[in-house]
Amino acid sequence: MTEIELKAHVSDKSSLKKKLASFAEFEKSVVRDDTYYASPLNSHLKIRLRTEQTAGAKPCYFVTYKRKELKTAADSIQTEVNEELESELSSPHALEQFLCDCGFQPVLKKRKEAESWKAPVPGLEGQAAALKATLEICTVPPLGDFLEIEILSPETDSSAVSRFQEALAVLLEKAGIEQKCIESRYYSDLLSEAQQHTVQEMRHV
Repeated sequence: MTEIELKAHVSDKSSLKKKLASFAEFEKSVVRDDTYYASPLNSHLKIRLRTEQTAGAKPCYFVTYKRKELKTAADSIQTEVNEELESELSSPHALEQFLCDCGFQPVLKKRKEAESWKAPVPGLEGQAAALKATLEICTVPPLGDFLEIEILSPETDSSAVSRFQEALAVLLEKAGIEQKCIESRYYSDLLSEAQQHTVQEMRHV
């Protein structure tokens, strides 16, 4: 599957929830705790271990590897187009130990508190019209609130990617979020910048 996604900063969660309720169906609230492990051979190669907790359910565990790419749509909106490889685990402990023994280092932790919604993908016809987009209102400490819109595409050709990029822009507009609020940087980069800023502030105290 190809993951086509954008995220945007959110200033008013209450207003956004009302907008989403007008065209999307609420699915669940979930908390995701991620730890990223960097390869000892190439620090840019990372694998993610995730603990996902939904209210009233047992935690689920996932291992994910993504090949990431930023692509600019015709309207100049930048979206992530990722090849995502993911498997569910019964427990993360054996894999955590294996990664550490192989020289992988935990380099980043991320918590995401999310409210997830589903909506039809605009502009699709025939069987493809059944495809749903995921819209999530996410709080990522200490970065703030975001709207993530994601489409998992069974197609990987450039025309399909362009079509889904256009659909993301339509959904963003329906949610009442301006394009200037789009954040093209990865969360990992934003969190690293936040950590560096905190360290600099501590040095000046």
